[in-house]
Amino acid sequence: MKSFIYTSTLLLSLLLSACSDSTDNKTTNNVSAFKIPAAVQAITPPSGSSLQAFITVDGGSRQAMTIDNSAGTANIIINGLSIANHSFIIDFELVFDSTPNKPISLARATLNQNINAGNNTLKVIDSDFDTSFDDDNDGITNVVEVDATAGGGSTNPNNSDCVIGSSLIGSCTL
Repeated sequence: MKSFIYTSTLLLSLLLSACSDSTDNKTTNNVSAFKIPAAVQAITPPSGSSLQAFITVDGGSRQAMTIDNSAGTANIIINGLSIANHSFIIDFELVFDSTPNKPISLARATLNQNINAGNNTLKVIDSDFDTSFDDDNDGITNVVEVDATAGGGSTNPNNSDCVIGSSLIGSCTL
């Protein structure tokens, strides 16, 4: 009988711990999908380039996100975040095959969000994204220049043959 009581108590303890409230956890796992900003989503990446997305959590290493063009989202699973307030930076960049170490910044959102136990979705809307990047300082944003080059011409970001200011992105006419 003593063995039965001990076994029952142990089994009940295991069942209760398996059903315990997740608020006791110190970390959480999250799947997040961000809508690609409208200005970026409207771009067809020029031949020889690709759209890439990254997230940085609390100033750590950038993590690549998976882009789902059909859904218009960038997705990532972020494991092991502590239950606390965190800072997030989300970047969308255009990367040319010929110059993979020189990405062209298209959009960035910076936000802080409190992460709770359970499932969390980062709340970021289109207006949270800054699309005013102008890497060549000619007064025309990278988004406008890349959109203009998508129709043809050179897609080498080091060419200076674009007819808008002193642009260094592609061959285009606005």
